[in-house]
Amino acid sequence: MKAFADFIKVLFQSLFHQIDLFPGYCATAVTIPVFHSIYFSVFYRAKSYLKENWTSETRPVVRDVAASAVTGLIANTVTNPFWVVRTKIQSQFLHREEKVPKYTGLLPGLSQMYKEEGYRSLFKGLLASYLGLAHCIILFPLYEQLKTMLADPQGKLTNTDILIASNISKFIAMTATYPHIVVRARLQDHRTPKISSPSAGKESMKMVDKYGATISSVIKSAYKKEGLKGLYSGLKIDLVRVLPANSITFIMFEYIKRRLEEALPREEKL
Repeated sequence: MKAFADFIKVLFQSLFHQIDLFPGYCATAVTIPVFHSIYFSVFYRAKSYLKENWTSETRPVVRDVAASAVTGLIANTVTNPFWVVRTKIQSQFLHREEKVPKYTGLLPGLSQMYKEEGYRSLFKGLLASYLGLAHCIILFPLYEQLKTMLADPQGKLTNTDILIASNISKFIAMTATYPHIVVRARLQDHRTPKISSPSAGKESMKMVDKYGATISSVIKSAYKKEGLKGLYSGLKIDLVRVLPANSITFIMFEYIKRRLEEALPREEKL
């Protein structure tokens, strides 16, 4: 219990002062639980609603796709400011010569961006996230179908079944839609660094943009400079990072969901 309490204490402190050893960690540690809390709860509620209100002829996979799209729209909109701050924290020293961090934590980062750039800055890359709804549309319907295939005759799943279903669906969804993650990250990191250029006998400052501020300009720039592989930059590292976390998330969700359904009355089941 002491170790858990120490973790909560460090996490709370990191909201206000970023831990240098793990830049962006606190933003990730806060955002991922928030995202999945929204996603799982809204997805299964939306799925139940559509099952009750759509015609019985509607295929389950169609309901899953519709529920995934709506849920992804909500979850991405709510958590986008957190992802923007995380990107800023992780990339700030790539753009600045100073060694003193400009963004020191999640909450200070949100406040600073709002004061300096306005509320619109907190939603950079949101359109790219909406394009990435294809990720959710592939992930959850495929996961549900794989669960159905792997379940025993009584409909029960083992942890191994959930591990297989979650990893296969996540791998396929992430590989198919990864370019939107690259585009979103570059849009969120969008800035106009200054370079010196001589003019009228003195130094003047000219604003230069590396990737552009629109989805099309980022895609064109990445493809021109790096080729098709530029749109998949970081995929291998992300798969190594995401798949274990994804497995734990789905296994814990299914376990807690099963326990709650056993404890709740039939009409209140998830």
